[in-house]
Amino acid sequence: MSLIDAGFALIRDPLTRIAHFIPDASIREMGRNDYAITDHPVETGAVISDHAIQLPPSVEIVCVWSGSPHGEDYPNRTLINLLLFQKQRQPIDVFTVRRHYANMLIQSVSHITDKSTPDVLMATIRCRRIMIVSTKTTSTGEAGKSSQQSPQKTASTEKTGAQQLKSSNTSGFASPGQRS
Repeated sequence: MSLIDAGFALIRDPLTRIAHFIPDASIREMGRNDYAITDHPVETGAVISDHAIQLPPSVEIVCVWSGSPHGEDYPNRTLINLLLFQKQRQPIDVFTVRRHYANMLIQSVSHITDKSTPDVLMATIRCRRIMIVSTKTTSTGEAGKSSQQSPQKTASTEKTGAQQLKSSNTSGFASPGQRS
């Protein structure tokens, strides 16, 4: 059984590329762009959705590397190199027939060998975008109590020495008269 007999249409396009790996054929490319939608119960039987957060895009590529033009052990070398590259965890560019994906990490590499594909590497490679941000710490300085609207609530703590607890002669619960 050949790959075409299995019901797949081979897409031969040199634009399909995972970092510097260019497959001999791309069988299927599936991109995902999802949103996480928050749900909150507000009453019995009622749920509101008030936020939608865009999740990082991902792509799954089923592709083939053949040994015929490159040498018999090329599929095995390609698999080893893909796994080593994944282990480096470096952001890469992925190009498919439809789209360019930047800042991607190889999330998983799986491969299948059966009686019809002993001389090829048929791999499923999943990649997901990572968000790279830079952070820095700044000092706001100590604002003077005179510039604060409620310094008793917003001012920093002050060193007042050791303190002793004082007994209030209560059971720990305030009566309605004590609360006002």
